[in-house]
Amino acid sequence: MGDLLGRPRERVSYLAYPNLFGTKSLEKKKNVETDEFEVLQGPPCSHEKGRMSILQIEGALCVACSNKSMNVIDIWRMKDIGTWLIEHHIELSGFSPEYSSENTTPLVVNPKDGRIFLNTGLSLGYYDPKMVALETIYSVGILEHAGKICPIICDESLVCPLGRT
Repeated sequence: MGDLLGRPRERVSYLAYPNLFGTKSLEKKKNVETDEFEVLQGPPCSHEKGRMSILQIEGALCVACSNKSMNVIDIWRMKDIGTWLIEHHIELSGFSPEYSSENTTPLVVNPKDGRIFLNTGLSLGYYDPKMVALETIYSVGILEHAGKICPIICDESLVCPLGRT
């Protein structure tokens, strides 16, 4: 069957039925080169208490699980197939109501300094796990007066600028 984890450019990962299975999530992976699918067991976090999102950190598959009642987000990293470890623990109680586990999504971790880029839909910020500090770098203000922001993290582009081959 080959290596379904593959390199990041060879696979597509997405969550499948995260609320259907209680405390266990399923992750679906497709190897683009071989066109094979595999369903992987997700991290042991409870989805009834919050939200989940999928992200990639340094090429590794990660799942962010929020806990609404504790106002925290844990980022789980897959070390081997079926082995998950908590890579980051984000405590947001000191940064509410602007940042809460209910509306905050981790997008990427800066490989140089370890800060975690967060999106609330109304604010973008960097969480520094070493200093337990959060810096808002952009905010749209009050929702009634502005639209939501939808940042996109791109590793590669399908567009080739003019003059480049």
